[in-house]
Amino acid sequence: MGDSAYGTRLSRRTLLGAAAVASLVGCTTPEATVPPGPAPTGPAPTPTPSTPAPAPAITIASRYPAIIDTSTNVTPYLAALKALGVETIFRYYSLAAQPEVPEKQLTAEEANAILDAGLSIGSVFQYYSNRPENIHAERGKQDGEASLARAASFGQPVGTAIYFGVDFDWLANESAKSAGIIAYFEAVSALVKPAGYRIGVYGSGQTCKLVLDSGMAELAWLVNSPGHGGAAAFYNSARWTLFQNGLDVKIPDGRLQVDTSILKPGLTDFGQWSRAGVDSRIGDDVSSLIRAGRRFVAKKSAKLYAAADAGSAVIGNTRFGKGRCVRVFSISGDWVQIDVNETGRPVGYCRVDDLTSDLAKRPDYFAAD
Repeated sequence: MGDSAYGTRLSRRTLLGAAAVASLVGCTTPEATVPPGPAPTGPAPTPTPSTPAPAPAITIASRYPAIIDTSTNVTPYLAALKALGVETIFRYYSLAAQPEVPEKQLTAEEANAILDAGLSIGSVFQYYSNRPENIHAERGKQDGEASLARAASFGQPVGTAIYFGVDFDWLANESAKSAGIIAYFEAVSALVKPAGYRIGVYGSGQTCKLVLDSGMAELAWLVNSPGHGGAAAFYNSARWTLFQNGLDVKIPDGRLQVDTSILKPGLTDFGQWSRAGVDSRIGDDVSSLIRAGRRFVAKKSAKLYAAADAGSAVIGNTRFGKGRCVRVFSISGDWVQIDVNETGRPVGYCRVDDLTSDLAKRPDYFAAD
């Protein structure tokens, strides 16, 4: 976005007045003699202090995230998503349909529509993966076989990635859960790697670290929640590939619910795929512009206000909390106009010092301010 230049327009009356003043300068007519009056008495008048002008708002250049995931068939929304700037859409592979999310599974028709629109697809496998009892070796074998069958049916190119979700939090001392996660990914890896696909893990920071450390995945997609185990530590380790920064966002115009993600600096590829001959990489210039407009909430005490005024109403928003990612639209003095969950619209204001200066380090949700 470029800055506009504005000229100053002078009226005919202003110009004539200026000319009249100019004609008096240097006039040789003698000045009239004015008789001296009485000297002024009393203290000199106190000058009225001028009120400083408010600082002009600084607009922060940014754009909408290029990566989304959704459980809904996106075919009716592709034109609107492209207009927003979306480039990659993560859609799901699964063992079977889930009644509560009937459009979760990618279909051949939808895949063709996405690719024909010039967009790329990210593949992620989930089937009730939010339940710890489903994450174990036998399910890993089932899910690995199903993911390869789905990839083959869509013509997903080898060398691209399939992410596998572990969509629950767990404590560091819950050894049965960590053992189940390792066993699951060992079984997945034994099938998917030899077939030529890269393996990604989607989960909490603790899950991502565990699986990367085991060598059973090479890509990590960090979930949104700042309160999940290892959320800040794993982000700050810079071992992640994708960071899910927006959750359950309704776009465009509230018709489609999506999550948004940010790509780690320096990366252009995260295993996405497109038509043969189509470059699906997301340019670093695009990712840099996205990151430039994002900040983390730095304090538990941070408040979201309806206006740039501490006396205005405080907005209760669950997406505004320490460690959350927000989009900055403008900065004016000590105030920032923000969007708390990637709606694409400003929703309120907070103080500048309640946010980090960039996305380099994520604050720990549990640490004191």
